[in-house]
Amino acid sequence: MRATNDTSQFHVEVKHHCSAPKRYTWEIRAAHGLSVEESRDQFASWEEASQAGKYALKDLLQRKQTLTQRM
Repeated sequence: MRATNDTSQFHVEVKHHCSAPKRYTWEIRAAHGLSVEESRDQFASWEEASQAGKYALKDLLQRKQTLTQRM
């Protein structure tokens, strides 16, 4: 499943990896499919992983914007 951010070239994908209790992880991917960042933690539900991934994407975009402004 993919959650996109219209203002960027990145999106969050939630992955189902293993059996219970914590089976979901997230990845931030570039528009061309390359993984930029992955979760270190595993989550009990798709919703938890999705929310954490969206938060991480927001943080990544803020860091990217801060670096761009410094240049």
